Parts: sequence; structure tokens; C-alpha cells
Amino acid sequence: MTFRADAPGVDESPLRGLVPNSTMGQEPLAFPHSMEWFYLPLSAVVTGPNTYDWSPLEEKLAAIAGRGHQAVFRF
Repeated sequence: MTFRADAPGVDESPLRGLVPNSTMGQEPLAFPHSMEWFYLPLSAVVTGPNTYDWSPLEEKLAAIAGRGHQAVFRF
């Protein structure tokens, strides 16, 4: 199967279709997509009772946004 970024209607709904796992610094996947999925452990942002460090989430979101994509994530 060949994926074509210029196929008719491909730009009608950018939040539809395949959602690969985040590439985590690897080369981008070859098929067209606009969203990336990733898990983030809750312990990555909860640093203590009522204390949070959102930088791990922000870094991940910034990397995905830098590739021109949107993110879907789960703690």
C-alpha cells in the first residue's frame, strides 16, 4: 500500500487516521500523520505531595509540535 500526502480529501480532517507512537528522537515515520501517541508515567510529573514538575510533559509536547504534529498522551 502506498500512502500519498496529496490524495484527495487528505486535508479535510487532520485529526483522523493512523496515530503512531511518538518517534522519541528517531527519524519520522514515512506515512503521513498529524498526531503522535505517547505514555508518560505519573511519577515523571508528580515530584512529591502536592508538587509537580511539568517539564517532562512540556518537553515531549514541544518535540512533537516541532515536527508539526499534535499529541495524544496518557499518564
